[in-house]
Amino acid sequence: MSAPKFPTPFQKKTLWNAVTGISLLILAALIVGALWLGINIIGLLQPVLIPVAIAGVIAYLLDPVVQWLVKKRKWSRVKSVSIVFAAGLLILGGLIASVVPATIRQGNDLWEQRQALVNRVKGTVQEYVEDHPDSELLEWFQPRKDAQSGAPLPSEAEQWFRNNMSKISSGAWNILSSGFRGASAFFGIALGICLVPIYLWFFLIEADPISKQWHDYIPLRASKAKDEIVGTLQEINGYLISFFRGQMLVSMIDGALVGIALTIIGLPYGLIIGFFVGVLGLIPYLGNLLCLVPAMIIAAVHFSNPANQWEAWPGDTIWMYPLIVAALFFIVQQINGFVTAPKIVGDSVGLHPMTVIFSVFFWSFLIGGVLGAILAVPLTASLKVLFRRYIWEARLNKEKETEATPAEA
Repeated sequence: MSAPKFPTPFQKKTLWNAVTGISLLILAALIVGALWLGINIIGLLQPVLIPVAIAGVIAYLLDPVVQWLVKKRKWSRVKSVSIVFAAGLLILGGLIASVVPATIRQGNDLWEQRQALVNRVKGTVQEYVEDHPDSELLEWFQPRKDAQSGAPLPSEAEQWFRNNMSKISSGAWNILSSGFRGASAFFGIALGICLVPIYLWFFLIEADPISKQWHDYIPLRASKAKDEIVGTLQEINGYLISFFRGQMLVSMIDGALVGIALTIIGLPYGLIIGFFVGVLGLIPYLGNLLCLVPAMIIAAVHFSNPANQWEAWPGDTIWMYPLIVAALFFIVQQINGFVTAPKIVGDSVGLHPMTVIFSVFFWSFLIGGVLGAILAVPLTASLKVLFRRYIWEARLNKEKETEATPAEA
């Protein structure tokens, strides 16, 4: 009787499955590690990459204008780009000329009303004390006495601050440190923003050579694999163009609606706020939120003056005005989410509004800051292209081949 041969078929299959599993785990670990390293590098390079990303987005938006001037007016590309730049500078200069004096005037008004605002806060606190004499919150600040000796004791609030002084000091230092880091990052980004016009100039000037020759820079020989990569990147680029141009139209509609609505309710600088909604609206949802906060602050300051209040809501109901501003932004956002964005952007990019919201917060958290918000939808659309081409379509093709095989037999 011959001895059994080793390894047996079962052992071979088990060993092969184990090697395959370990290989997949190693590959997954390498992919995760590469993603982690790439995300951290992108985070460190944000001050450098944000101006490039902004210039690239603006180039997507302005290139059709430059192309129109080149083809219809028969101007050279340099002249066309120069005209576009000059028009942009005129618009920016007019905006600065209208915003800066208005901001200074509003700041002076706020400074002149500072005492009135302090008195209003004091009056609100005093009314609360008179209306709630037995409030536990007030007892927390009341001085106490020793039950036996009658010696004065610190209030509960004062005692709590004494017991937690080290934690409070540590927290305050952490807040200051975060503020210093945020300020330094802001100045770095602000310095980088000054480079946006330079990047934009070269992007617009070199748009034709880039669009015609970019595939030559892919470090691969002419092959089926290179054609597949080029086709994938072209499809992703089509999604990017559709998104940014569609989102620009949507944000302009939002800006017009917000500007008109704020002007109707009598909010100062309503049209300027609407303009910034139109510009920052390129970042879905987050752009509107960035404009909502200053709009509510302006409403609180402006309507704190009795002369500016509506007759229907005088005096103590000034808190209603910021809520009205928030409600107007909410209504415009609903129009955006259910009417304009799905029809203009959603149909071209093929992303559900909920997917857009999730992608903005996901990529902002993963990459960090403004860069993640700007690239959120393009990155999500790119993932959709990759999944569709290499997972969903491959699976459908395999199922079709499986169904066709018995029929041919």
